[in-house]
Amino acid sequence: MNVSPARTGLLALLLLLTAPVAKARDPDVTMKRMQTVLTVLNQELTATYDQIKALQAALSANDRSALHVQGRPPGVTTEEEVAAEKRKATAREQEIQSQMDAAFKRIKDIEAQKQPILQRLQEYLDAEEEAESANTRSK
Repeated sequence: MNVSPARTGLLALLLLLTAPVAKARDPDVTMKRMQTVLTVLNQELTATYDQIKALQAALSANDRSALHVQGRPPGVTTEEEVAAEKRKATAREQEIQSQMDAAFKRIKDIEAQKQPILQRLQEYLDAEEEAESANTRSK
């Protein structure tokens, strides 16, 4: 698996954020860090979805190309050439599908990375709400 330095840094930051937070740490700073990581993850999701759209367009173009081969376009005159063009189209389709599968896996991975951060943010918000509620009751 090829991991970019930016992604390694992001994973390291994720580990820091998902580790137990010391009481002395400023919760607002921690929350801002979590929001920053979520922003980066959401940008990566958007880029991956854009890649999938491009791959779907390529797959559609490849399908049209394969149909064109069956109708014997100009320049393709023999059965062998038609068969070779079909094999090329099939190979392209397999490569595109492989790239799409990898992109969908990346989406699942990113979503899995987001879950602990979202959970921590929710816990933070719940604790803040509880503290406000306790302050209101004590007045």
